[in-house]
Amino acid sequence: MLRFKDLHYRPSRRLRADLAMIFLAMTAFAKTASAGTTTAQFDLEGYAGGFPFSALALTDDGLTITISQGGHPFTFSDISDLNGSAVYGKSSLQSFGPSDNFPFYVDFSSPINSFTVQMGNLGLGIVDTLDVMAFAGPHATGTRLGSNSTTMSLPSDASSIFIKTLAISGSGIRSVQFMGGSSADPNSLYYDNLSATLAAVPLPPAISIAPAGLLIAWLAGRRMSISR
Repeated sequence: MLRFKDLHYRPSRRLRADLAMIFLAMTAFAKTASAGTTTAQFDLEGYAGGFPFSALALTDDGLTITISQGGHPFTFSDISDLNGSAVYGKSSLQSFGPSDNFPFYVDFSSPINSFTVQMGNLGLGIVDTLDVMAFAGPHATGTRLGSNSTTMSLPSDASSIFIKTLAISGSGIRSVQFMGGSSADPNSLYYDNLSATLAAVPLPPAISIAPAGLLIAWLAGRRMSISR
């Protein structure tokens, strides 16, 4: 007959060592596990021909961006009839009239790790300067986390648009500021195809350690025996 004392179970030394190793490994995994990264894309299509905007919010893949120009009006233009404009589609961001002296701002609803923007201009035979900066706070406030600047020499071909892609990265970016143009028109470019990579979000410990619990239960059940 099976007696109560026969049900007492004392794990072997080997099993105790196995369990300790599993616990340490899964604890380390739980500290570093994350849900991965997501890249949100914004092609800015569908806004050309509308009235000037003071701000515009767009959402993709769980990230909302808010485009503004410091309270100054901006618009979207259709430049699809120009050579080289296929990647821009039919709607590209552009400053509006007297707003040419002010940069664009993009605020993010969640921290991001990287940002890219395409900047283009007509072949006007000039040299444009392109700049993008990243910040820890909204609307280009807080610590500046990085910057990227380059020039673009334009040939004399007004029937074509010439495009460069600027990228910037850093931990915990909450806003970026960008602009491009010549000394006479510092923000005279066409902007398109914005993208942002969201920072990885750590998984809750309960989710991260769940595989450890299942493995421990399986191993313990496999090694446990009842004295009869």
